Amino acid sequence: LQHILRAESGGQQSSWFNKVPEQQLRLVFQHSNSLGLEAQVQLLYIENGNNYYASVAPLEHAATGSELLPTNLHTDHLLEYTDESFLIVNRELNIVACNGKFRRVYKQLFGKDVIVGSSILNYAYDNIENVKSTYQQVLRGEQVTKELVVPSGKNDSSYFALRYKPMRLADGTVEGVFVTILDITLQKKSDKLLSISEQRFQALVEHGMDVLVILTEQGQPIYASPAIEKVLGYTPEECRQLDLLTLTHPEDRDRVAAVWRQCLEHPGVAMEGATSRILHKNGSWRWLAATVTNMLDNPLVNGVVDNFRDVTDKIVSDQMLQQKQLLLEQAEANYREIFEKANDGILIFDIETGFLTEVNQKACELLGCTQLQLMSASRKQYESDVPGYGVGAAMQKFKEAVEGTPQFFEWPVKRSDGVTTWLELSLTRANIAGTDRILSFFRVIDTRKKVEAEKDAERKEKEALINSTGEIIWSVDENLKLVAANEPFLESVRSVIGYNLKTGDDVLVTVAYTEGYLKLWNRLYKKAFEGNRYTEEVYIPAMKGNPENWVEIGFNPVYTGDKVQYVTCFGRNITENKLYKQQLQFTSDKLNIAQQIAKLGVWELDLKTREFTCSKETYVIFGVEGEDFSDNLDGFLDMIHPDDRVMFDTEFQYALEGEKLLNIEYRIITPTGLVKTLVLRGSLFYDAAHQPERLNGTVQDMTERKYLQEQLIASQRQLDLIYNSVNDIIFLITVEPDEHFRFESVNQAFLNALGTNRETVINKYLHEVVPPRHMQTVLKYYRKALETGKPQAWESATPGNDRFGIITITPVANAEGKTTQIIGSVHDITAIKKAGEKLLQLNDKLKLQAKAMAASNLELERFAYVASHDLQEPLRMISSFLQLLAKKYNDQLDETGKKYIHYAVDGAERMKKLIMDLLAYSKVSTNDDELTDTDMNVLVAEVVHVLQNKIEELGAQVSVGPLPVLPHTRRTQMFQLMQNLLGNALKYHGKATPVISVTAKELEDKWEFAVKDNGVGFEQKFAETVFIMFQRLHHRSDFSGTGIGLSICKKIVEMYHGQIWVESAINEGSTFYFTIGK
Repeated sequence: LQHILRAESGGQQSSWFNKVPEQQLRLVFQHSNSLGLEAQVQLLYIENGNNYYASVAPLEHAATGSELLPTNLHTDHLLEYTDESFLIVNRELNIVACNGKFRRVYKQLFGKDVIVGSSILNYAYDNIENVKSTYQQVLRGEQVTKELVVPSGKNDSSYFALRYKPMRLADGTVEGVFVTILDITLQKKSDKLLSISEQRFQALVEHGMDVLVILTEQGQPIYASPAIEKVLGYTPEECRQLDLLTLTHPEDRDRVAAVWRQCLEHPGVAMEGATSRILHKNGSWRWLAATVTNMLDNPLVNGVVDNFRDVTDKIVSDQMLQQKQLLLEQAEANYREIFEKANDGILIFDIETGFLTEVNQKACELLGCTQLQLMSASRKQYESDVPGYGVGAAMQKFKEAVEGTPQFFEWPVKRSDGVTTWLELSLTRANIAGTDRILSFFRVIDTRKKVEAEKDAERKEKEALINSTGEIIWSVDENLKLVAANEPFLESVRSVIGYNLKTGDDVLVTVAYTEGYLKLWNRLYKKAFEGNRYTEEVYIPAMKGNPENWVEIGFNPVYTGDKVQYVTCFGRNITENKLYKQQLQFTSDKLNIAQQIAKLGVWELDLKTREFTCSKETYVIFGVEGEDFSDNLDGFLDMIHPDDRVMFDTEFQYALEGEKLLNIEYRIITPTGLVKTLVLRGSLFYDAAHQPERLNGTVQDMTERKYLQEQLIASQRQLDLIYNSVNDIIFLITVEPDEHFRFESVNQAFLNALGTNRETVINKYLHEVVPPRHMQTVLKYYRKALETGKPQAWESATPGNDRFGIITITPVANAEGKTTQIIGSVHDITAIKKAGEKLLQLNDKLKLQAKAMAASNLELERFAYVASHDLQEPLRMISSFLQLLAKKYNDQLDETGKKYIHYAVDGAERMKKLIMDLLAYSKVSTNDDELTDTDMNVLVAEVVHVLQNKIEELGAQVSVGPLPVLPHTRRTQMFQLMQNLLGNALKYHGKATPVISVTAKELEDKWEFAVKDNGVGFEQKFAETVFIMFQRLHHRSDFSGTGIGLSICKKIVEMYHGQIWVESAINEGSTFYFTIGK
């Protein structure tokens, strides 16, 4: 068809192609079968300005001239050789012809073959009457366009554009309908995605916390997003009446104005505004971080876009965000830096195969292997020997993460050196660079696991120690409620009152004890809570079938600050001692052996003669020999610790007066200075006249036991402190029949999380504490723990998803293997969740920034072209003609005229140099030379060679120390850096012979270079000014230049994440330092 049309227009493309799609053309041509035909051609549409699609309707001038020819050679050729779907229907609505494309599409969508000659109504997808009405409308001479939607799979559809046009004979009679069918599925889906993107963008602008303001070139707001009212208190309408610069803090205005000028000079480039303070409507100053983009040339914006957010409460975080924003400008390199420098190990898995696609260096360090070893390792290679943590369990967690459920758990792995290490991991499905991956963060928690294991072992050891002793041990609070107790105490109470005493119960059960017994115990507890540490022998009357008993009880107050928080009691049954004490005989050998084992000495005081006698073990306890120890009461009393003497005398006097049995715990100081804790017990014996005759008793060395008791108390206090100080929620639940789960104990973190106290939680059942919306899920895991006997863990979130936690429950079985208790914990994983989300957000921002940087680089290249060609040509012409003018009319010009021409030529040359320096500055960041290893020794030698003429002219001495090889650098940039620094050292020389040195020293992660000279130098206060573009410290008549060289040096160094600075003094020279990372 194009060939025919070009032939018609003399070999040139016909202007018919440029006409509107409705334009029709009639052609007369000779078909290969020598049949002369007249054809009507109608342009359908033009694709990309190159491909033209048209329908050709052949018109046969037969005798009648009123019938549309049936399908024959000429229509077959025109219909079959096209990729579009075409269909021809006659007035009887029978298919006259259709091309192969139509048959294939219809077969694919409906599974039915199209037969020429059959009624088109047999193939109607829509309502038959609607189809018939459409064809009748076209047969009346109208053109009809419709859109057809056909389901093509689960949640998917195909879209087609149908255009019905009447087919006319030469006399205009409509003899049929020509139908073109275009597949517009991709266009529809693209439109839908575009609409969704636009809606999301609008929602982000209207509802985000960031403020978007569009300003005129003069800084007047013309649009403000609603978020401005949250940040500054002004409505968008009020904002349009404001001058934002006048609202800026006076100390910040210069910086803001400088950023504004830079923005106007660099269209399309996002400028990070200096963090500044803006006056809030309520009169307070708010710190704002802004990004400004000059989009005055964009007709859709026609303004300067200022995007800012309130960073008042997070100024430190703002500095980190500014660094990240700077990293964003480095595009993909920045993402890699974040990835590699993360404190956690990061693994990225292929979602289909489960293979590693990427790991960071921290992961390799934590697992003790190289990146290649980790990437190529099999799953079995890192499987540990810890039961329950096999490959199958790991793959199940991976599968759940793939299905969209984030996983947070602890897992043992075997390092490359064979050592098993524990990791805290997360698995999250994420889209990275347009591809779904599994993102994993992990950290080594060996120390934490070790501490937990040690604490658990210590706790079990203490519990075993406490429960295995024959003594009864318990603690009560100031309300006389049970705080803790060992099994012997609980068993002794159970035998009396008939049921189990639990933590939080009253220890004095009024219905079980007599009034006198209750008064006795109230007095004993009261004395202890007054701060008295003492031991008392208590008589326990016969109750509930239990025989009478004597119990020796030690009362020990435990302080929190200055207040007694609770009292810990240690008791032992001394009934047998009471019953048989009077029957004991001094059997020397047996008694001495028993006393040595028990560290128990026996003594007697004759109250009439004051004679004091004691056993051999008593001497051992007091650390003296028999002959050196005065056998009288005074010698005994002289060894009592001074702080205990008054108490001892009081208690001893009570015993002598018969008011109470002698039972004193006190300290002595042995002759060697050793302090011991002893317990002195004794009974008063009477003569026939019932007068006190003697006092018999024992003394026992309790130093070791006392130390153990104090250690036990301290350990218990430490255990309680840790239990109530950890950030994780910890709780203990007792499992009762019929799936009743009762809270036995909770730590302080649990109470803080619920905002309640222990009384409202302890002894409450699970359904009374857990919110109803979580109860079904919680019960599911509790039942599973009971069924399997294994720990269970799941993730939970607070309402609004502002906090996330991993709940872990561990069943505890009794000796019969039945689960009687459940220990639970809740670990806060909010930081891990947000870190993953933050990394994904940064990834998205990097994509947008890369696109913006590409546009910026394109503009920079255009500027470079103008600077190197268009701007230099006029300057060359000005300079040349001025020089010609001076040469031709030199005799006619006076000295003033010659001087003016000299100034003009010199100005043009300086302008040219300025343009070339600007061009060099702009090309620094767009240099696309290959990154390579640069040998700075060779490079500096080449620079010296280039400057050799100047060096010889000045007689300068240039020394170069050993320099490193810099990896991953662009050689041209390093050459430009060193040439500028050495050139400046030669240029700014003083009267003395220039002496220049180039050295380098190795630091931990970078190289530090120094270029030192003995030139004119400058004041140190200008050390930062010299790096600013166009800033010069000397007049051009003294030293030539444009003030751009050091700006180029600074830009090159900062591209390699380095720093550049200078130390200088007038007439003492300057030393320029810069660093380049290894």
